[in-house]
Amino acid sequence: MDDWRRRIERLGFRPTEYGGMRGTFEGISITATQHPLKGLCLSGNYFNGQKASDVELFIPVDSGRRSMARAVLEIHRLVYPNSMQ
Repeated sequence: MDDWRRRIERLGFRPTEYGGMRGTFEGISITATQHPLKGLCLSGNYFNGQKASDVELFIPVDSGRRSMARAVLEIHRLVYPNSMQ
């Protein structure tokens, strides 16, 4: 298992069948995959029947858990813009 997978696994993500990692945060399905040129891609998908969101963030592959956690919080802020005011 790659280092980034070990670090993000500590945040509650689990391996997927295609080599990425998947987790859920406040109803947002977040998938982490390594992009060959852009680094680590965190994509968040949210749908509740009235609202749908699709967000992608790229961070360096060698990012630590804090950077990964900040990226997850940024996805949360983009999906729920009024919740962190």
